[in-house]
Amino acid sequence: MRAIARTLEIREQPGQPLRSTLIARLSERQLLLVLDNCEHVIQDVAPLAHEIVSQTGGAAILATSREALGLPGETKWVIPSL
Repeated sequence: MRAIARTLEIREQPGQPLRSTLIARLSERQLLLVLDNCEHVIQDVAPLAHEIVSQTGGAAILATSREALGLPGETKWVIPSL
């Protein structure tokens, strides 16, 4: 979450959790959020990705991972190793 906020230059607001600020700011945008190597942090990424997609109208997520995030509506593409 902090990496996403830092990359998108979203700062924590006084008295408000960063998660709430992030969701609110992403709700104002149309964007494709690319999350790479999610298998290392899947337990943190999956709930946040679900929250972003379900609570923002214009955010889509492309996540790379060796395992599915397990989210409703998720599409999984298997890409062979190089």
